[in-house]
Amino acid sequence: MNIAIIPYEKELLDEPEHCPLYRKLKAHYADSDIKWRMLSEFQDWKSVDYFVFCNFYYPWGIGILKEINRLHMRNRVIFCMMEPETVHFYHAKRFIPFIKKFTDCIITWNRNLIDGKTVFFTLFHSWQVQEEKRGIYQPKRFDERKLICNISGNKKSNHPNELYSERRKVIEYFEKNHSDDFDLYGIGWDKRKYKNYKGRCESKEEIYQNYRFALCLENEKNVPGYITEKIMDCISDGIVPIYMGATDITDYIPQDCFIPYDQFGTLEELYSYLKEMDERHYSAYLQAHMRFIDEKRYEDFTAEAWSANVLMAIRQFTPNGPMYTGKQWFFMLDLWHKIYILLHRAHVIGVLGELRRRLR
Repeated sequence: MNIAIIPYEKELLDEPEHCPLYRKLKAHYADSDIKWRMLSEFQDWKSVDYFVFCNFYYPWGIGILKEINRLHMRNRVIFCMMEPETVHFYHAKRFIPFIKKFTDCIITWNRNLIDGKTVFFTLFHSWQVQEEKRGIYQPKRFDERKLICNISGNKKSNHPNELYSERRKVIEYFEKNHSDDFDLYGIGWDKRKYKNYKGRCESKEEIYQNYRFALCLENEKNVPGYITEKIMDCISDGIVPIYMGATDITDYIPQDCFIPYDQFGTLEELYSYLKEMDERHYSAYLQAHMRFIDEKRYEDFTAEAWSANVLMAIRQFTPNGPMYTGKQWFFMLDLWHKIYILLHRAHVIGVLGELRRRLR
């Protein structure tokens, strides 16, 4: 079986070895008759059994989808819908019928969408979950670490459950009140406004070893199953996450591995809790991380587990749709994308989100 990966970023098509998902699956299935390869490695697309899209909303992704459609291979398309509505509003349940115009198989973490016929479940995969890290990672000493950092992009949304604004609130609180204890990393932050901004993040592992705690707010709250690489990266890299997001987080990750953000009435209470924590108490969290790493549940977040869920969906779904998607639907998809980009560039989505937040 030949499975072609269409990655989230176009650049990875030409540099597959830079894609962690590609490297892991190529190695994991090296001795199998199931071959996971980057789409660019297939000279003849008709030799591909399934095209697994990590995203097809950007122009280059839509272009690939159109070419697959031209070859009348629509029934081989699998769409991994990993982002929540906060990031892509068209991932809401009401838009699923539209997405099904382009595929008969959708993979998602959102159990509210699962039907077992065309929409199947998988957890979010984390690149940081690696066998070679088990028991090897040695974080810096407690007294060598700064208190807290945040690694994220500066994004906005008008979704009622978005956490972008909450993240900015925490960042602005620490910058104003405890700037000596806080650093900020990521893209989209203005150094002139955020004085603690240290630049882009090239390696979470390298950054996290210098801090005790990491702000770990998902992009969206109050959604079961939406557990991203954010908290898994913290656990793998030996830093204690301050978490908010999935309502069922403790079904997947033990409570003693993280600090629930919403257990504090104010940010000053949170700061006091972190600042007053001694090394013994802190070490208990890191020990909980190591116990979790040795559990089967930890493996559920690997790329290998994700691929196994994709293969299970392939065995279960029945391509009932047409081999070809009508041009009118691609016109709608192109239009949809252009409107979305224009709204983002005009900051309309962020402004609406801020107004909604203030009115709540």
